Amino acid sequence: MSHAQGLWADLMRDCSRQDMRAPVLAVGDGAQPGAIKAVQSI
Repeated sequence: MSHAQGLWADLMRDCSRQDMRAPVLAVGDGAQPGAIKAVQSI
């Protein structure tokens, strides 16, 4: 897992711990590959 992917995954897990719902849709332009990989791994 890359550093960027880990940071995004941590953010999503933190949101989940705060009782936020999981994202239903993630859209990217390819500039944030760490974010897309994190969404796929969660």
